[in-house]
Amino acid sequence: MNNCFKITDERFSAERTDLYDLIFEIQFSRFRFMVCSGSQLLWLEDHFLGNSNDLQACIARYSAILEQHPVLRIPYWKSIRLISGFQIHTLIPAEVFETSRAAEYLQLVYPSARLADFEVTSEAVLNQHVVSATISKINRIFRERYPTLTVLSGITTGMRYFAGLSPDITLGVMADRFIDLYYRNTKSKLTIAEKIPLKYLDELSGSTLTLMGEVTPFSASFALLKERFQTVIIGDYVLPEEPAGKFADLPGHRYFTLWEGRPAAD
Repeated sequence: MNNCFKITDERFSAERTDLYDLIFEIQFSRFRFMVCSGSQLLWLEDHFLGNSNDLQACIARYSAILEQHPVLRIPYWKSIRLISGFQIHTLIPAEVFETSRAAEYLQLVYPSARLADFEVTSEAVLNQHVVSATISKINRIFRERYPTLTVLSGITTGMRYFAGLSPDITLGVMADRFIDLYYRNTKSKLTIAEKIPLKYLDELSGSTLTLMGEVTPFSASFALLKERFQTVIIGDYVLPEEPAGKFADLPGHRYFTLWEGRPAAD
């Protein structure tokens, strides 16, 4: 397949996929997936789809990869998760959250959104509920192949990781033309999570920014952020694998969302 980066481990077995976790991450520009057995990484594949923002073209590419890929045609996995970059979200404090009002919370923040076109989910994290909506017709092409699919919010994976960072750090996760920004409200101590277009980077400022996702020290966005924050670093994020393993030299920050999106260990 063109524009595809892939690393596989000889321990992977197509006859044992019912023991493996399959995790997808999709964006306009990327189609990625990871196969894990517990904390053991067995397969990583990263397709670059180009820089188009045509949703229908993305759906066609996703469908083609799912249809043609010999491993992804296997329907039986221990778990299947989809982390979609096509989402809107809001955060609701746990003490006032009502499950039945999840769609209503989103409608208040995005009054022009046609929620009939979205799949709304909510997840509890850090004394808040992340209410997110992902595009139904995208989820459907995955769910038709994997009926037990769970759709996750990338915002939630970021918030859970952010919880372990120093209070003075801002976390940024970059993908497509956006940065997901995580920081603490100095008064309420609650975590704020915002999805900000990269064209608004010059409006940001702060002390220490740790970056994950699609970023390099040579990118224009990295240079601009260095002007806005006192300290900007690319996260030293290492995918758990033995030192001599095939995945040891991967730029782990690029696959941060996939790895953080794995199910909790049994």
